[in-house]
Amino acid sequence: MSRSITLPFSPDELRSLRAGEELLLTGPAFTVRDATCARLLEEARVSGELPYGLAGELICFIGPTPPAAGRPHGAAGPTTARRMDRATLELARYGLTATFGKGERSEVVRHACAEQGMVYLIGIGGAAALAAQHITASEIVAYPDLGPESLRRIELEDFPVIVAYDTQAGDLYARPPINRSEERELGLASPGDTPQPPKRYAIASSPARGEDSPGDASPSSLSSLLSGIFLTFEGGEGCGKSSHMAWLAEVLRQAGRQVLAVREPGATAVGEPIRAVLLDPKNREMAPLTELLLYEAARAQLVAESIRPALESGAVVLCDRFFDSTTAYQGYGRGLDLRQIADLNLVATGGIVPDRTFILEVAAEIGLQRATKATKPDRLEQEAPAFHERVHEGFYAIAAADPVRVRLIDTSGSKPATRAAIARQLVDLLPEMEAEAETQRQAALEVEAALAPEDVDAC
Repeated sequence: MSRSITLPFSPDELRSLRAGEELLLTGPAFTVRDATCARLLEEARVSGELPYGLAGELICFIGPTPPAAGRPHGAAGPTTARRMDRATLELARYGLTATFGKGERSEVVRHACAEQGMVYLIGIGGAAALAAQHITASEIVAYPDLGPESLRRIELEDFPVIVAYDTQAGDLYARPPINRSEERELGLASPGDTPQPPKRYAIASSPARGEDSPGDASPSSLSSLLSGIFLTFEGGEGCGKSSHMAWLAEVLRQAGRQVLAVREPGATAVGEPIRAVLLDPKNREMAPLTELLLYEAARAQLVAESIRPALESGAVVLCDRFFDSTTAYQGYGRGLDLRQIADLNLVATGGIVPDRTFILEVAAEIGLQRATKATKPDRLEQEAPAFHERVHEGFYAIAAADPVRVRLIDTSGSKPATRAAIARQLVDLLPEMEAEAETQRQAALEVEAALAPEDVDAC
């Protein structure tokens, strides 16, 4: 028997929902698609909150067709929700609590539902006309130029949905663990297949998130004892970390800040030879555990020799990759145990946690094309696309689990647009970045007006 609920959901109702439960929803909701999500995030990043009163409301991934048969609009079938996974993770930071769509979503979104008290609801496949019969009103709230993808407020009446992901990590699509040995015996997987990452999403690479992690991961536990500011840049291959970090270093130096810019692995006499071994394509047979330990060894040296002394002196330290890359690449990419990685990260860093981490977003395929456009691919760049997709998902899991420290930065626009976004996310730590954010925003507007494709962000 379906349970009737009047929208918006109350916090108690959200916590009470369980995967597989059938609901009849009555009340307001909002329809969005890909372009709508992009616009909403642009506004939220500037204001720090979801616009148009969307916080706490139900967002439906629907593209309604024109009105028909005297109803507010025609068919209103749900869109494949996985396409909106990245936007969902960021929208959740600003107060999104419920989404409606079609189909299974990434593990990162399932995890985010449990971590942030969010639910994902699905509709009955092929029932777009039926769904439309339960929508009694519809009006455009914003972005009318987007047509079917404009932001609409709709009124639902006994709108049928099913809970797919609940706030307790319940999953309607849950399947038993894959038995890799049986797969290989049946010829369904090759001996060289890399196992999938363990289904754990605690960001153990920082010293501690709850009982699953060692110690206390709050940046204040140790980093507050250091007078400097520690910023890290993360992301997949070709995301543009190095160029944006170099820009920020120069801006801060011109503002009179003491700045140390380093990279991982490397930046020390001990670390650079380790880097050469790790990236050499000749070392394709390197065991995943060997790889992990080499990264941790280089990190331990870098922290002891450079990062900690600079922070103690009050410098701003910028690091191109840090422990989040180990979690993403060796944890999610290689499938090594995240708990083990957490412990090793804690030892190598001595408990130091970045004050802010920027994950630069770019599709894995596009990033690889950028990274290998002018140079031969290194050992990691030569990995299969599936590996880089797992790394990509790993970074989103990290961002979803630690939204205070970690900020996702969209790099799909111009370089000035990307840098304006980074600068805005630093104003609380570095007040001088407010003026830089405005400078870069104006530069981005000029680029957009000129429609200069050569200025589109690149590595």
